[in-house]
Amino acid sequence: MSHSKEVGTSLNEREINDLEARFPELSSLAFSAAAKRSLEAGQSITLTINNQIVRISPDGHQSVVKTIPRRVPVEAGSKIRIQ
Repeated sequence: MSHSKEVGTSLNEREINDLEARFPELSSLAFSAAAKRSLEAGQSITLTINNQIVRISPDGHQSVVKTIPRRVPVEAGSKIRIQ
């Protein structure tokens, strides 16, 4: 399936579902590629690993910036009210 559409045409429900199903995989690949480019350019990256915010330097050194609370599991489709 082509990922480009002509201006003025819309995606059908199946095409939307197919793209949405691929989103986690594609976003993971994009994140990994961006992190690699940043490290290769001599910049540090910051991400979460096991409930910690971790800075990774281009030489591979990891330092914990902060420990954060565990994620709260949420069932898909549930509604949460945030005040």
